[in-house]
Amino acid sequence: MTYKEHLEENVATLSPLVPLSQKELDTLEEAAVLMLANKTIPCNLCQYCMPCPYGIDIPGVFDCWNRACTEDRLPDDPGAKDYAANRRKFLAAYDAAIAPLRQAEHCIGCGRCNHHCPQRIDIPARMEEIDNTVANWRKEERHV
Repeated sequence: MTYKEHLEENVATLSPLVPLSQKELDTLEEAAVLMLANKTIPCNLCQYCMPCPYGIDIPGVFDCWNRACTEDRLPDDPGAKDYAANRRKFLAAYDAAIAPLRQAEHCIGCGRCNHHCPQRIDIPARMEEIDNTVANWRKEERHV
């Protein structure tokens, strides 16, 4: 929340405070289990982590990754028949969406972004994971 109005709006959303029913709690539990099984990064694109002092487009990188996950286009199983096609599509989308100097590979892991993230994402660790994965996919592309 950046402005007082945001705080007031958020407080009004939960006013008056009414406890959740057991059915609502069960639904939330089911949603949490599904979310934890998902490979998405819990970034809501708030941009509180920005600007990165090294120019990384943190929300853009996470958004590109999450879109591939939610659209079931993440090339995660080399044995899958659509693996190579999904790998190419992801790399093309990543390069089109994120300028080369703003991609995960340029993150130095300084961690300045972490204390700004309301989702408590370990941003440098996730950037490293994405960079390693993308680097491996790029190597595979060169050897095709």
